[in-house]
Amino acid sequence: MLKPEQTEQQNKFQEEILSETALKDARDLVKVFLQAWKNYGLYPVGHATSSKSLQSLTAAFDDFLEKYGDLRLVVENNLLLWRGNTLHKIPAGTSADDLIFPLYRDGISWIEFQEGLPLEELAIFFSILKKFNSLQEEPEGDIVTELTDQGLAYIDFKAVDILWQDCPLLDFSTLTTPATENQETFSPAQPKEIQEPKSDELADTSARNASDAPAAETHTTASEKYSAGIDQQKKMEQPDSFIKSITDPTYNDALWKITPEEQHELQEMVQQEEDWDNAEDVFDVLIAILKSQTDKHNFSAVLDYTLEEVCETIEQGEFDLLLHLFQALHQMLYKDIPEESLWIRPLLERFFLDLTKPEIFDLINAKLRVLNDNDTEQIMNLRQVLLYFSPDAILFLGPVILQTSSADVQQMVLDVAEHLCLRDLAPLENILEHPDQKLGVAFLPILKLLRGERADKIYLKMVEHPSEKVRIQALKKLVTKDPQIVSKLFFLIDDPCEEIRKTLLAAIAMQKSSTVENLLLNYMKETLDQKSPEHILDCYEALSHCGSITAFQFLKRILLSQGWNSFKGVGKLIHRQGAATALALMDTREAKDILQEASRSKHQVIQQAVYAATARIEAQQGKSHA
Repeated sequence: MLKPEQTEQQNKFQEEILSETALKDARDLVKVFLQAWKNYGLYPVGHATSSKSLQSLTAAFDDFLEKYGDLRLVVENNLLLWRGNTLHKIPAGTSADDLIFPLYRDGISWIEFQEGLPLEELAIFFSILKKFNSLQEEPEGDIVTELTDQGLAYIDFKAVDILWQDCPLLDFSTLTTPATENQETFSPAQPKEIQEPKSDELADTSARNASDAPAAETHTTASEKYSAGIDQQKKMEQPDSFIKSITDPTYNDALWKITPEEQHELQEMVQQEEDWDNAEDVFDVLIAILKSQTDKHNFSAVLDYTLEEVCETIEQGEFDLLLHLFQALHQMLYKDIPEESLWIRPLLERFFLDLTKPEIFDLINAKLRVLNDNDTEQIMNLRQVLLYFSPDAILFLGPVILQTSSADVQQMVLDVAEHLCLRDLAPLENILEHPDQKLGVAFLPILKLLRGERADKIYLKMVEHPSEKVRIQALKKLVTKDPQIVSKLFFLIDDPCEEIRKTLLAAIAMQKSSTVENLLLNYMKETLDQKSPEHILDCYEALSHCGSITAFQFLKRILLSQGWNSFKGVGKLIHRQGAATALALMDTREAKDILQEASRSKHQVIQQAVYAATARIEAQQGKSHA
């Protein structure tokens, strides 16, 4: 057996001695590259996570290419090389998931990323890899053809047919034909035991002593058997007068017809065969194989096949069988594993992560959209199945709430999302940041249940959500938990939603903070005259609860001053009314003295402000008593 010659890459790219810094920079770039590829495969096109990964990768390429020039990566069977140095090696048992696999499989010898590489070409490159990542029964094209058709300006490559190098070569000139000694041939018409003796055997027999009686007897017996065999063959060759053709007209046609009872029985047999579902048997066999498997690569291959069966079972809607399978695999994941078989756990974890691939969730979402409130058992089984998925499933489940009319399905999705959030909040953050207001509102019940520092960060983001309902819920959660956070939320004072403005001002009224008071005073001095009358009065009432000397002096000046320096334009009376209302709500001796002075003022506008403030307070008190 001959060994294949050295590959072209090994001949052409000899190992160069590179600095540790250069190697580290190159390996760091490859890490970013592989992470971006992983995110691109996990999330749908255009998703925030995959888009950010591509942007980060583009920036990393810009830095590296500017420093070291064009990057040519040589693709080996399980390696990525740069100038003969290994940048990445496929971990054992994960070849099918690695970026190197489709490149090497389709004959990419090397691929080069050139300076000036834009994000758009990286996105096209990833989309091609994703399209041909897995082998299909009837593949339409390959990576090489697609890259050639795209004509990318900053990505170059070379493709060769190197797959033959993985196979040993045979030198057929060293092979010999085996000898054909002692071969016996028999006539097709003669059984072996009655075969006619060969000529040399007969000659040997005639030379024996005639007085050898046993030998003569043996020869006689063989001759008799031979003659009998010839007679038997002749008999077999004679036509059998008793055999008739099925086309013989003497047969009755009724012989070939089946009765209605037989027809019905036959149809039942066919239907039973068509209805027979072997999915449960297949899963039982697969679980048995996995439990007894001791080879890592075989274990991984069985899991890959199991994932294919999962897809078919989802299409058939047999969620009870999936639940049985996932329960068995989950038990294997958390049982005590011998030290020599610790590789089982990461493979099983990868299996459950693979369940959130888009192609699988497309099947699940299709089933969710057609389920209705009468499909109680299927909804219950599917709920249990989805709890075994990774939290990324929330990203795919969210839109289903808007696409189904079934209240039971909507509630089931929310229940699953709530449980998955306990493991990771990141997917929920992505859902809540979705521009679709209805989707954010749909997840409000989960938003109410969030706890902890991570939840507070989500709430801070949600106060800027397009949906008023989401903003209100987030604001109320924040001010109830931590009143001191009002200063960070002060920008909501101009929110278009009246309930949000009033909620914020009510939170400000509960503060005795000079920081919040100064924010409110500056706001009132600079922009308040441009707001609605009701909002102006609400601001004055909130300021009254601050109760500081600064606030008191400000209110006194607004009510009693004859000029109008702070507020220009129309609406002077509303500001005096607001100041009078705030002083009345302060309920201090100094405030009452100012109000007495204002009620006796010779300026009618000041008196009107006091009367309007009194009427407003009485109306509010009347509403509260009612």
